[in-house]
Amino acid sequence: MYDSAVHYDRHSGASPEPSVTSPKETKDWAQLQCEVYGAFPKPKVEWRNRSGNMVPAAEPQVSERGGSYDVTLQTTVTKTDLYQCVVTQEEINHQIKAEIHVYIGADSKVISTEGTDVILPCSPSTRENLLKKLFDWKKVGQGGETQHEVFMYDSAVHYDRHSGQSEQFKGRVSHFQNELKHGNASIFIRKTKVIDSGSYTCYFPKLQPREEFCIELVVDPILKDRTEEKIEGTASEPSVTILEETKDWSLLQCLVRGAFPEPLLQWKDSSGNMVPAAEPQVSERGGSYDVILQTTVTKTDNYSCVASQEEINHQSKPAHIYVLLNGAASKPYVLILEETKDRALLQCEVNGAFPKPLLQWTDSSGNMVPAAEPQVSERGGSYDVILQTTVIKTDNYSCVASQEEIKSKPAHIYVSLSGSNTGWIVLSGVLGAGFFVVLVVLVVVGVVYCIKHQKKYAAVKGVGHSG
Repeated sequence: MYDSAVHYDRHSGASPEPSVTSPKETKDWAQLQCEVYGAFPKPKVEWRNRSGNMVPAAEPQVSERGGSYDVTLQTTVTKTDLYQCVVTQEEINHQIKAEIHVYIGADSKVISTEGTDVILPCSPSTRENLLKKLFDWKKVGQGGETQHEVFMYDSAVHYDRHSGQSEQFKGRVSHFQNELKHGNASIFIRKTKVIDSGSYTCYFPKLQPREEFCIELVVDPILKDRTEEKIEGTASEPSVTILEETKDWSLLQCLVRGAFPEPLLQWKDSSGNMVPAAEPQVSERGGSYDVILQTTVTKTDNYSCVASQEEINHQSKPAHIYVLLNGAASKPYVLILEETKDRALLQCEVNGAFPKPLLQWTDSSGNMVPAAEPQVSERGGSYDVILQTTVIKTDNYSCVASQEEIKSKPAHIYVSLSGSNTGWIVLSGVLGAGFFVVLVVLVVVGVVYCIKHQKKYAAVKGVGHSG
């Protein structure tokens, strides 16, 4: 059995989505054309209306090339409706369709995009003052029988002040009060919805003669999250995981279960650029699809995976995952480049860090120590940063390198100065959270031993004793 909804089969000869157009149209009729290319076995092509009833059509035009079939089917319609071209290949259990809105007899057509505001224009032929008049806007329901009240104005009374307006339009429709005296009966619809598409009538029942105008509104859908609309089969937010990782790469997986129609999954980086991925792994169960999409990334970034179903104009909420690759600077170090008895030139250096770290020198009280401009170089997407400062006081100094986007390892350094340009350094790494700290302890202790004086004193003391 094949599904009557839009369905994609993986058979090599399965028909792609047909191309539907309206090559000719007038106020009273429209010619529709459906074209199918490269299908095998030969497909059956039909036109149907919104209710699924078959629409009479001309004989199909069929041509064969290389074992595949091209089919063109034309029909002429005289009613406003949603028409579908349905392509069926029973031998491989495949069916697919394309749709086209047709508006017959409209005085004007307005095209809008879902979520935007739109004006439906209307004015009587006399352009007379409408402040004390009556005009009524209605939307024609499916089949042309039922009508929905959109907006009514009757001598300054309208649907904002009494009941009667359809729930679909409450709070979204207004008129142009200051333009009524110029004969402007146009209405303004805020935040259009796809279901707003259709035929609208603007009626002046008390004018002599009575006048009625027809306006067609087309609201083109956008790809967005339609979870709240409770459409069956919409893909939920994907599940994302890290399957494998090294210091240089991570294998990411995005998973969506139980979606129909089959969703398209995409990985993106934090800039919204598509990330190349392997072929999706697709399985079908009970008419719904489970899809897995894997990708290998080599850069630290915030990655997201999103599921799209264009047939129902649905795009799931993106699922995010942060990947840290070789980003935190390992073994940051400090140096005493120069020193005298009055000053010391200190250097703090961080290599191979991403994102770019911010370096600061502070004294033992936590006060920031003025420093030169940092020296920054970039290589292969990582940063090397050097920050130098000159100090003139004995103190414990710290160099702090912060990378707020990641958790890093603090590295500590203890420097003991004994008045020369050499010293000894102890490094240790301890796990931390949020940033790493390079601690530099500069202890300068000057102890002067007057050895000669002591020796002289001892000698004098000895002479005294001998005397």
